[in-house]
Amino acid sequence: MLNEFHYRYGNFLTSGVHLVLLLFAAHLNTPGGWIFSLTLTGAISVFAWIANFRRSRLVSDTPASRIGSAPQGYVELQGKAKQHPYRAMTSPVSMRPCVWFRYFVDQKNGDKWERVASGMSSDTFLLDD
Repeated sequence: MLNEFHYRYGNFLTSGVHLVLLLFAAHLNTPGGWIFSLTLTGAISVFAWIANFRRSRLVSDTPASRIGSAPQGYVELQGKAKQHPYRAMTSPVSMRPCVWFRYFVDQKNGDKWERVASGMSSDTFLLDD
């Protein structure tokens, strides 16, 4: 759960902290305030870059396998995704054929956005490798 939070919201949170630091520096409008904010922004950027680089290396260092010989654990599979011949799936939002979907529907209510619907497919699909 925590790892999913980092994956989905980590970059968004980092950008928000950068914005707050820059607004703080602009509010103070002193050389010391700017130096502090920009130094902290740079340090946060380095740590965020390291985290993203590690995740990128993890994906790129995983060798591609064929399904029949794939080991247990994390693997990279290459091929063309196909629907099951007898179970066609369509996206509930666009009504287009698909093999997997995830959607969020938000509606503005006054000045707030509220999530009114969301979903993700749980069906399997075929991979032609």
